[in-house]
Amino acid sequence: MLNILYRLYDAEKQAQLPDLTPHALGLIRDKELTTWFYNYVENPANQITNNDIKRLSRRFNSIVKCWNGHIVNGYRFHTIEYGKGKSTMNSRVSISGSYYNDSTIEYYGELLEILELSFLGPGDNTVVMFKCKWFDSGRLGTKIHPRYNIVDINSARSIAEDNPFVLASQCHQVYYTPYPWRKKASDRNSRAVFRVKARSTYEISHTSIPKEEVNPDELHLHERELDQEIEFDDLEEELVESDEEELLEYSDSSSG
Repeated sequence: MLNILYRLYDAEKQAQLPDLTPHALGLIRDKELTTWFYNYVENPANQITNNDIKRLSRRFNSIVKCWNGHIVNGYRFHTIEYGKGKSTMNSRVSISGSYYNDSTIEYYGELLEILELSFLGPGDNTVVMFKCKWFDSGRLGTKIHPRYNIVDINSARSIAEDNPFVLASQCHQVYYTPYPWRKKASDRNSRAVFRVKARSTYEISHTSIPKEEVNPDELHLHERELDQEIEFDDLEEELVESDEEELLEYSDSSSG
């Protein structure tokens, strides 16, 4: 997946030090990227106005809130563990590949954790992230019926777990259902994907499930302390990719 920050940083650093080897560039990037990102966003010349990007440029609080439910984009999401045994499954998610510079791919997955990060600085500096298990979106994992346009995923094939995090605001809800008439062993893991229609009564942007809307045992919150050594690459880079166009706008104008 494209990391626009790497591209911007690498271009700037290579212009300053044209003799840098790729290995040396990577080592410097690992040490400087977090500070560089903050300075880049705070520089008025770059005209970064997106609040999510501004939040993500700051370091986050080491205490993270973990929820079992979240309402966003008109959907009520639950983690897959919390949804076990319930009559409805609200833990299936999809995200457009356009967030990652690939408009032809839709990613499908299952919601494992809901994390609320708080970042340093004034105002509302919280961001909700979904940690998901993503199914293989390649030729062997996802198929689209040429006539009926039905998306078919292989629930036994998942992609690497090094990029599990997305912004909750990026996600839409889907559900998966098996094909009862398929008898072949190779088809037993096939699931048809159906989109869930967003409910207007739930159109509350970036809002966790209010306690008054559910039973007392409906919502659970616990906090855990993150490793203080967690660096930008572990969490923040995946979030920043959600709004790469604004960063690219400055990059394109400056290079032209």
